[in-house]
Amino acid sequence: LLGNTKYTTSVDIWSAACVIAETFMHHPLFMGDSNTGQLMAVVKTLGTPTRQELRCLSPNFNGYLPTVRALPWASVFRGKGSTEGIALLRRLLEYDPAQRIRPMHGLAHEFFDALRHYDELPGNTDHMEKVLFDWTEQEIQEAGVKLHEIFPPKVLNQLNLPF
Repeated sequence: LLGNTKYTTSVDIWSAACVIAETFMHHPLFMGDSNTGQLMAVVKTLGTPTRQELRCLSPNFNGYLPTVRALPWASVFRGKGSTEGIALLRRLLEYDPAQRIRPMHGLAHEFFDALRHYDELPGNTDHMEKVLFDWTEQEIQEAGVKLHEIFPPKVLNQLNLPF
């Protein structure tokens, strides 16, 4: 965004938000046919970033952006997507990368509560535990204290963690 070449997980967070939004809307959230068109689609939806947000996005950006108010999320999604999903998207689509929700905190968001209660979902859910919660030891360590908010109690008990 804005010519920034610094790649961090916050770029992945933004991308994940775009994918989630597209699943709600059945079309891209920010449609543009060029870099400028894409940027304008973002600004038309999220509003014009503040000077501080612009500095965080791209310290060397010195272009012009029109002053635009953010659209209300209700008008963006028009009844598509859950309240929890839209609340998560708000946290994922922060202009300032440092203000975007961190990956593990995102997984702990209430939007994913149904996955933590997979055994209550209709149909055969026997495979869900292996698919959703087969994490490496490093991933578990990085999750830290948020792990109890991400994993269902049944899975946590099987892990025999020291905390």
